[in-house]
Formats: sequence, C-alpha cells, structure tokens
Amino acid sequence: MIKLAVHCKNNHIEEFVFDKPSVKIGLEGEETDISLPEESLHPCHVEIYEQNGRFYIFNHANDPFVALNDFPFRKKGLKDKAVLFIGKTQIDVEVSPQKMEPTPIREENLALVPFSKPETKEIDVAALVQEVEARGSPPIEKNQPEQSKEISLGNSVIEDEDSASDLHTPQEQESGLNHQYALHERPVRNSEGKNPPSQRSWGFMLSLGTIIVAFITLLVGTAYLKISSESDRDEIKAAEAVADAGMALTYAQVSHLKPQKSNWSQPEFLKTSLASILPPNSRPLIDVDAQGKFNNCPYLLRIYTSGDLSHFLIIAQPAPSTWQWLLPRAAIILDSASMEMRKTTDLKNLNRLLVNINSLDELNPNEISNAVKEGKLIPLASLKLSKKIREFTPPKALSVVRPGAENYIYNAPRYHLLGETIIDKAIALLESPSNDQQVSTLQQDVDMLKKLPNLVLYTTKGIDGALQAEKALSIFVPKTRFLIGYLKINSQGNIINNHMLMSEEISPKENGDYSQVVNESSDKTIEEHEDLSSAEEIAEETPSHLYSNPLYLQLDKLFNDRKSALTPIHTRMEDLIAKEHNGTVNDFHTQFQELLKEHHEISEEQKNIFGENFFKLSEEYRSVPLKEVVEYVQVVGLMPLVESILKERSKENQLSQAEFDSTIEKIRSAANLEELHSEIKKITPKLSLSVSPSIQQLIEYQNACKNEVVLIIEKFLLSPDEKLTTLSPTSKDILENIFELIWVNSPTEREFYFHELDLLLKPFEEATSEIEEAVSATEETLN
Repeated sequence: MIKLAVHCKNNHIEEFVFDKPSVKIGLEGEETDISLPEESLHPCHVEIYEQNGRFYIFNHANDPFVALNDFPFRKKGLKDKAVLFIGKTQIDVEVSPQKMEPTPIREENLALVPFSKPETKEIDVAALVQEVEARGSPPIEKNQPEQSKEISLGNSVIEDEDSASDLHTPQEQESGLNHQYALHERPVRNSEGKNPPSQRSWGFMLSLGTIIVAFITLLVGTAYLKISSESDRDEIKAAEAVADAGMALTYAQVSHLKPQKSNWSQPEFLKTSLASILPPNSRPLIDVDAQGKFNNCPYLLRIYTSGDLSHFLIIAQPAPSTWQWLLPRAAIILDSASMEMRKTTDLKNLNRLLVNINSLDELNPNEISNAVKEGKLIPLASLKLSKKIREFTPPKALSVVRPGAENYIYNAPRYHLLGETIIDKAIALLESPSNDQQVSTLQQDVDMLKKLPNLVLYTTKGIDGALQAEKALSIFVPKTRFLIGYLKINSQGNIINNHMLMSEEISPKENGDYSQVVNESSDKTIEEHEDLSSAEEIAEETPSHLYSNPLYLQLDKLFNDRKSALTPIHTRMEDLIAKEHNGTVNDFHTQFQELLKEHHEISEEQKNIFGENFFKLSEEYRSVPLKEVVEYVQVVGLMPLVESILKERSKENQLSQAEFDSTIEKIRSAANLEELHSEIKKITPKLSLSVSPSIQQLIEYQNACKNEVVLIIEKFLLSPDEKLTTLSPTSKDILENIFELIWVNSPTEREFYFHELDLLLKPFEEATSEIEEAVSATEETLN
C-alpha cells in the first residue's frame, strides 16, 4: 500500500491511497498516477515502486530540486514514512505492505467528476450507477460530530472542475472511475491524516524499554568501575604502608632498636624507626591506630616477628564489610625472607600456620615462604598513587643487572638514606684523616647491610657523588660489592629521576689492608692510596679468566722474550760472581763492569722493543679499559718496566684538565646521537697511554668520560622529558660505535640500551616502511 498526502497551494491536503506496486508522479500524462501543476516536470518525474517486499523511490528526471527528507537523491529506499519535495510541492509518503480498503465515493458526487477526454472504449455508465446504488453509503459513527461528517464528505470527492483538472487528465479520471469500483487500484482521497488508536506502534515502547535498560546498565557499570578504582587505590595505600612498615623493621634490625614491651606493631615505634631513613620532606605512610586499623583505607595491620627480629611477617588484611563481600580486596603480605610484597585474596593457608602462635620461632620459615609465594608479586614500580611516583620506582637498569632486585622494597629510592648514610661516612673518611675506630665502625655498618642482597646504595649528589662513593667504598670495604645509584631531586625535595652507575661495579681488591689505609690516610693523598706502581697491590690469587685473555697471552709473550734475551748475560754475571766468591778471578771488577755495561745495552734494547710492542698492543686493544690492561700488566709482572717507559715519554701532547673538562661539557650539550658520537671521536684518541703517559690520571679520565656518556645515553633513551626525537636508520650503528669507543663491553648492558633504542625506532621504521611502500606504488603506477 502506498499512501500519498499532497500539500496544495491553498494549504489543503489531498490524500491518495494506492494498492499497486508502482506509482508515478509528474506532469499530466497517460502513465502519470498523480499529476502536479509544476510546468518543468516530466510525465514520469518520480516513481515509487515495490520490489521484493521493499519500497524504493526513483528520480527519473534526475532533478536536483527533488528531495527526500531534505536531501536530493537518485534512487533511495523508503521506510514507513518520508517527506518528498518536488519543486515547491510537498508530498507526505507512507508505505506499507498491507492493503487499505478505499473509501467509496457517494452516488451524488459522481456527477461532479469531469470527463474531458473521449472514451477509448464503451462503458456502461448505467450499470456502474446501479452498482454504486447497490453498495450503499458507508456507515457513519454515531458519536461523530456533524462538522466532521461534512468534512469527510467534502474531501471524498473532487470539489470543482479546476481542482480536478490540475491533478488528473480526463482519460485518467475515466480509467480511474472504472478501477475505483472494479479493481480498487486508483487512488482514493481520504481526509483522515492520523492512524486510529488501534494501530499504535509497539516500536516506541520497545525503544523506551531499551533506553531504560541501557541507562540502568550504564549506571551499574559506572558504579562498578568507581568501586573497583577505589578498591585498587586502597590496595596501593595498604601496599605503601606495608613497605614503610617493612623498612621500619629492617632499620630496627640494622640499628638494633627495640620497642617497649616488644610491641613491634606499635605505630609510634614504626614511625620513629622509619623517620631515620626518610628524607625530611617525606612523611611515613603508616597511618594506623593502636589496634592496627588503617585510618585512610579499610585494612587491618598484622605483624609477626621472631624473638630476635631476624624474621618478620607483615600482613595488611581487608577489614570485613559488605563491599568486601561483594568486591573482595586483596591482602598485602611482606615476608622478610624475600623482602618482596605479594597480594592474595585467600589467606586460609597462612592463617592456618599463624593461628595460636606467639612468635615466628615456632614455625618453619620455609612453610611461611611457600604460603606467601602463593600470592601475586607486587612490582615496586606499580606504587604510583601519589604525585611522588618515582619514590618507589627503582632504576630500569636494575632489572637487567640484577633481575628480581627491582622488587625488593629496600631498593626503592624513597629509602635512599639507608645507604646514603654509609656512603657519606666512607667519603668523609676518604677526604680527611681517619683512625682504626672510624674504619671499624664503617665496616660494622657495611656488614649489617650485607644481609640485604643486591642492595642499591643511592646518593643524591649526582654522578660525581656516585663515582666518589664507588672510590671510597672500594678503598675501605674492598671485599664487598655494592650497586651504586644516583638520584635527581628538584627544589621541592621530590625525586624526579634515578639512574644506576652501571659502568663500574665496585671491584674488591683482594689484598686490601684496612690498617695500612688508615695509617697512610693522614699524610698521603687518594692517588697514593691507589698508586698502581705499588707491588703490594698485585693480587695474591689471580682470577683464572685472565690467563685465557688474548691480551694477557701477548703480554706474557713479550715478558718471556725479554727474559730470554737477558738470560745469557744474567748467567755470565752469576758465574763471575761465583768465581769471585771462590777466589779464582784476578780482575773481577773490570770484568763485572764490562758485563754490567753489556747488560745495560741489552736491557735498553729490550726495553725499546717492549715499549714499541706494548703501545701497539694498547692501540690494538683500544676497546679494553686501561684499568683492565693494568691488571694484566701487573699479573704478568711488567708494571715496573711499563712505568719506567712512561716516565721517559714526552708529556707535551698530554690531555690537560681544562681540555678534558671542555670536552665533557660538549658531550653534555649533545642534542642527539650524531653530535655525541662526534665529540667522543675527538677525545678518545687522546685517552691512551701513547698520548697521556699518566696511568692514574688516564684511568680517571676514561671512567669520567664513560660515565658521562652513559648518562647522556640514558637521558636520550630513558628520560620521559628528553628522549630522542631525531632518529635515523643509522642510529643503532652509531650507538654501537659509541659503546666501542667508551669501553662498554658488557653484552647485558649493551642489550639493555639497544632494546630501549628499538622501542624508539619502531614508530620511525613503521613510518619509513609506509613511505617506501607509497613511493613503490607510485613508481609502479607511473610505469
């Protein structure tokens, strides 16, 4: 069924109902179902038709002034209702697959229908009139007002000849009259523009219900997300408090502190102990009352310890509540055996072990550790609740150098005073005269920190302070290895960045003697402590890996060649001395002077040969740090000879301190890898023994340059604010060359930085690949 309502010029609406698959609208013609007064129309201007159960409207004339729902079209599907504009005429279109019975025309109105076109076939008009009389008038509702009846009657027929001639041709009217009462295919005017109440659509009710359900779902989802977010925040607050409590007890272990009545969970004791390792501007995160209830989140604090505090267990358990039953929060657990925090929603196994005990001494530590390990590990880096997000985030390099150590709570930069206190003591002893008591105290403090495996000692004095700390600790505690980190702190005292001194681990000197260092520290400088020419500093037990190193093997060959050249003269001198001892030589002094002169000539010759070969080796193994080369020279036994050769070399071209400082400043101001590489290539040739014969100064220059360059690379690759933005396909090769120039030989260290560079290069490579594909496609198109 196709229903059309035509808006006429006199604001009158004429409705037409068609029960046929196609309706054509246009200028008056034989095939036109509805004719419009527009002069520019075609006979079939617009057609509405049904196809496969769907209705379409087609703009045959391709008229841009024909619009459906205010949009021009060529062919478009119809759904239920639409508004059609043909020129200035508005037509309301309504389509439906159901048929509608047309309203019959009354007998008295038949005479008003004009027929201006002659008949094309014979029609029995009398028979049609009799049929109309037989049909009778349609029933009229009782309650219908008289005015409504008149309007219905007036609209059911054509009122005048002019109106009819505007819409229909005489032939159409004649043909329509036959079909109106025979086949019901011609349009019937209907004054009722609204559907009866019985035809109300259930789609509106369904849409309203869908909207209500969606709104309720949205509210429930929003509430769930908010509650879940609050739950996560509470877990982080509890974890931060547990970390603070764990470090408070750890410091109590190190400092041998004990609370009153052995109440280790006493809030004031925990805060007092923690204050010793927190910066002045940081406040303790342990916000609990005397019963262990958290004031800032719904958790309860439980602390279990052994009698001597050698083992402790901290649990932050969610407080019972309705929300805890609906959306369970996780319990936070810290075991001093691992110093890692874990979370779990099932405490049954742990509670079964802890029930009815007074101390952890009554339990097997392995049982507790196994129960704790059932929980999920909480990374320190995930504790980013406050604005001081870097307080708990260790350096990225720590996870590469010591996997797993990045989650030990004592490695959080927040507690940097724990190690910085030891560093400051060591540096103070290094810079001023010291005595046995001070060194012994430092050694005791370091021994306590040894209980914390893979501990990072942080300093807030930058990379210079880290290097100084490394030097001091290598002197006073040479048999202990520590990881050194340095922090960058802003004017408010907040940690904004952290790094590790990855380039140099503290290498213990196997033959270190504390008393010797103490006795000499009052009247000797640091350089005298580390004088590499001293024979006492040669290790008693040489590491086995040195004997397989190619550099060691070649140095050993040079040593043997020199020894072989001097052996004959040594033998002759020994024989002469033996004869003099037996009294069989008359002119001993003359002969010995001759042998001594010959020995001097051979020794000088071998010295020149060795010096030439030694400098060739140092150039060949330029990628080996000088500190490592010196170790090989010491082990072979050539150190006195090397020092003698270096003393005789000219120092005219030696790198001055001012020149070195200027180069370091240029390195610090490098904006990208290319500039950094350029500056390094300028300075590294001068950092060799062939140019700078001072071993100790050269080692210091190499270490300082290496650490400065590593710091710049970390800034380029890891800093959130100063990452590289200018990259190229050669960036990786440039970084490889830089590592070779600054003596970064550790595969693990290199792999870490290459991984970070790959993350930065990935978007660049994808963009480059897309550009290449576009260029390739363009070339193919042109070809």
